[in-house]
Amino acid sequence: MQSEEQAENLVRPFEVTLIGWYAVVMGVLGAVVVPFVLWRMNGIFATLGGQPHGWNRFVLAASCASVMQIVQAVSGVAILKGRNWGRFAFALVCPVMLIANLIVCGVHVPLGRLLSSVYANLVFTIFLFLPRSSGYFRSARVPSSNNCCIESVTQDGG
Repeated sequence: MQSEEQAENLVRPFEVTLIGWYAVVMGVLGAVVVPFVLWRMNGIFATLGGQPHGWNRFVLAASCASVMQIVQAVSGVAILKGRNWGRFAFALVCPVMLIANLIVCGVHVPLGRLLSSVYANLVFTIFLFLPRSSGYFRSARVPSSNNCCIESVTQDGG
């Protein structure tokens, strides 16, 4: 009972809330936008018909990016719920998505966009692992117990 009260009184740091919602929104938007972009780019990449390896590389990287967007959204929900694995998943997904984007876009990624993406993901990851955030994730862990199920069975006489 006391651990449940502690979890209810737990204050999530602002930066954790901001990063969690960023991960959720960007993950959901990315998961919706990537298939649309693939559909729109179909005409552009139809010229790769004579180069099957180029098309396969593109489809593989775009599929990886779509899956990573979904993982990013799930990690954002986990961050908002105080699950420690969520911040590790977010820290792992960011570089994987960056690599997938580089594979899809190749050298056509503007340097400013690339650097701003790297910088933002690095800052977000650092904020998730600062002592204040680490304290939140450490204290958000509520030991799971199945006492409710055991009590209901014993109270019913079953």
